[in-house]
Amino acid sequence: MIKKVLFAAVIASISGSCLANWVGDVSYMQIQDKSAHNSKDLKDEGISAKTFDYNAIAASVGYEVPINENFTITPEVQYGRGLGDDSQKAVQNVLGGDPIPVKLTSELKQFYGFNVRAQYNFNPQFYAYVQPQYTRIEREASMFNQASKIKDKGEWKDTKFGYGAGVGYMITPKLAADLGYIKINSLDNNILKLGMRYKF
Repeated sequence: MIKKVLFAAVIASISGSCLANWVGDVSYMQIQDKSAHNSKDLKDEGISAKTFDYNAIAASVGYEVPINENFTITPEVQYGRGLGDDSQKAVQNVLGGDPIPVKLTSELKQFYGFNVRAQYNFNPQFYAYVQPQYTRIEREASMFNQASKIKDKGEWKDTKFGYGAGVGYMITPKLAADLGYIKINSLDNNILKLGMRYKF
């Protein structure tokens, strides 16, 4: 009987130590996508587009590596999905003709990637972090010509480098809330992130 109890205690100890440094994160994101506004293809077609706005939800998991008492490094993987699409009205200026009204629609389908989070703990409650990251973003866009009633659709998949930073507060020793900002330069994406983070 004693051997069984000791064996169960050892297994529980090993399981606890394996989970001790794992962290999970669930986040809500607001994303500004300026890629259409700066698109050379649209400009060549005589179309001036505005910024698209998306909402998204994402989850990540990582393994926290303590460097010293106040500083940790956490490699993480992330997956997220867009929540709906965004549309805008525009005009297509054709040389020698009248402007043609068009409707542009863009949808963030999904995104996933990898980041390395460097976190500094000012005290047991407050912390700040920075994180370089690679993200693959998949979007779908369409243009509806209101004169000809013709709709063109396309998909874009890009893997790009970005960086982020943020601050957080430990609500309990295991649960935290944090606010962050992510910039993906080459995609002209600005992301505001509000998340809940849990240490296992």
